[in-house]
Amino acid sequence: MGDFNVDLEKYGDRTDSVFIWADGCGLASFAPDRYTFLRSKRTFDYAFAFGIEISVQIFEGPTTSGHKPILSVLTCEHRET
Repeated sequence: MGDFNVDLEKYGDRTDSVFIWADGCGLASFAPDRYTFLRSKRTFDYAFAFGIEISVQIFEGPTTSGHKPILSVLTCEHRET
């Protein structure tokens, strides 16, 4: 997860290369439902995962970055033996 500096909706070739890489690694992409770039309506932050479903949320607290950090909730089962 993180700041990939690629706007999924606006950067054609850069977006394609990120998704080609992710697909080659067997990764699924997850994006938040709101913009993460503070100066415009753009999403630069998203996550990739393999074999699990995740929920991506935006941290709305103070930040020193130009982006709102993303948080992820992982859902999995764990059995104590």
